Amino acid sequence: ERGLAWRSAEREGFVQLLALVDQAVDALLDTKNVGPKPYAFVLQSMQKIWATQDERDKSKRDRDIEQLFLTEQRNGLARAIAISLRKRAQTVEVGPEIVEFLAGPWAQVIAQSRVTDESGRLDPDGYEDLVTDLLWSVMPAALANKSRLRKLVPQLLDRLNLGLMTIHYPQPKIKSTLQRLVCGCNIPHTSCCAVYAFKPQRVGGGAVASRRCRGTMAHPR
Repeated sequence: ERGLAWRSAEREGFVQLLALVDQAVDALLDTKNVGPKPYAFVLQSMQKIWATQDERDKSKRDRDIEQLFLTEQRNGLARAIAISLRKRAQTVEVGPEIVEFLAGPWAQVIAQSRVTDESGRLDPDGYEDLVTDLLWSVMPAALANKSRLRKLVPQLLDRLNLGLMTIHYPQPKIKSTLQRLVCGCNIPHTSCCAVYAFKPQRVGGGAVASRRCRGTMAHPR
């Protein structure tokens, strides 16, 4: 009867079912006891195993459903955040890649922070507030305060990196994205021309980025 759950022998889990049945048959063939008791014992053992498997499968389905709901909730919120960030970025003198970054992955980061936070705060991890510093750092006017830039850029890199990891952004893409943003490719008069290499490290069960500077702040062009 349990085998009716599979429409094909190639479906996931069917091989494990056959293996369990084979073990049960082997146990019955090897037993020296006669009568119905060995059959009842084997059937009861199989039912316990199946009950455990069913509970595990149900827990996985529940987690998958919850994750799907959170993903849909995040995507919907991210679309609204993206509209706001795009308008905000377009009001200042920054390159199009900054606009696309904010309206793309960074909107997802902010949305993820909100949907997973139980405090009800609007910006629980400060990722939306970070946008102000990012926009300022790539504006030509920021060149007037180089000392602040030297302190701000490494902090921005760390925060951007950690934020992107919360949405499981691929680490190679994080590195290339941050290098484009912070090095100011195609952004005129940028002041953030340093190249950083990121290597994630496991600290306390979580991935934390370490930063190794490979350049220095460039002089304005």
